Amino acid sequence: MTFYFSSPLKCPFTKINESEICVGINSSELQHHLDAGNVACQYSVSEYACAQLRGFTAQHLAHLLVCKLPSNMTYSRETWKLLLTKTSAVLDEALIIFSHLVSKELSVLELLSPQQKAELILLPLQGLPHKEEVIRVVFSHLLQSPVERQMPEVLHHLTTISAQVQHCI
Repeated sequence: MTFYFSSPLKCPFTKINESEICVGINSSELQHHLDAGNVACQYSVSEYACAQLRGFTAQHLAHLLVCKLPSNMTYSRETWKLLLTKTSAVLDEALIIFSHLVSKELSVLELLSPQQKAELILLPLQGLPHKEEVIRVVFSHLLQSPVERQMPEVLHHLTTISAQVQHCI
């Protein structure tokens, strides 16, 4: 199957500049909690992203992901990328811990968009064992999901991402 694009395909890239993201953000109080080995849910994602995160473990990151953070505010892609870049050494383990922490009534997969589900299936994730099991679980979830439109959207994203990945190789 050949895909033809009307415009040149650009591989996604999110540029982050910590000094721009952290302008006006004071993480010193948060840093005191972190230095004591505590993760506090009253701080924003921006404050975490702008903190030094010395000694931040997979357990800390998983706990942060479970937190009901202090606002309904959505954070920019750059802010999340800064946080996840700073914690990349423990991210794989943190996601495994996180998956065990969330309630059984709310599947982790329900938190993912159709595009994120497609990315989980297609994109290589270092340290993620048993990729076949991940694919089986994602499709099993899609077949049982009460959200009727998920399967067509995921399939659409699978073909789009697959074409992008092949083009970028």
